[in-house]
Amino acid sequence: MKVNQVIKTCCDICDIPYDSTIFDEQTVPTDSTSEVGKMLIAYHLCMDGIYSKYASPVTFTATAVDREIELPEACKAVKVVDQHGNEVAFMQLDYDLRVMEDGVYTVTYLPVAPDIYWQGLVMLPKPNMPPTVVVVGTVATYYAIQADNARYQSWSQVFEQTTQPFEQKIEQSELSHGGNMPTSSWL
Repeated sequence: MKVNQVIKTCCDICDIPYDSTIFDEQTVPTDSTSEVGKMLIAYHLCMDGIYSKYASPVTFTATAVDREIELPEACKAVKVVDQHGNEVAFMQLDYDLRVMEDGVYTVTYLPVAPDIYWQGLVMLPKPNMPPTVVVVGTVATYYAIQADNARYQSWSQVFEQTTQPFEQKIEQSELSHGGNMPTSSWL
């Protein structure tokens, strides 16, 4: 499913009027105050939440030069460990990390949701996640933005039911690997 199709589906679910030509255009709408713009913001927030909760952590070894470690992709660093196995403090900048001293480090990060391409495909962190996860999550997030608590609660429950199979897979994976996957809360 394409990003513009997700937004159109969400607008239809929420009975939001829109100019249908907006979904035929090549570029992302920029008016964040329109209802379609708010739905696009909800999509961003939803995808950030999905990636922070369901993306598989990636670990790599890097050398800090001038106290900086370059990151291989857009991501959210969650853990930095020195060569002695000690967790160290770090600060994430755009595409690199700042640590206290030069050396060899093991960095664990979570990939973040890819940039939106209005007519590009929705990329989910798990290959078997259906696009309905994004649609339901975006609608719930839209109602949260609108401060419509009753509809938010209703759609949030649907979202939890939709993602429940993936929760169980993560729990089983954590138990079998002994890992502690960091997650952030949303919804």
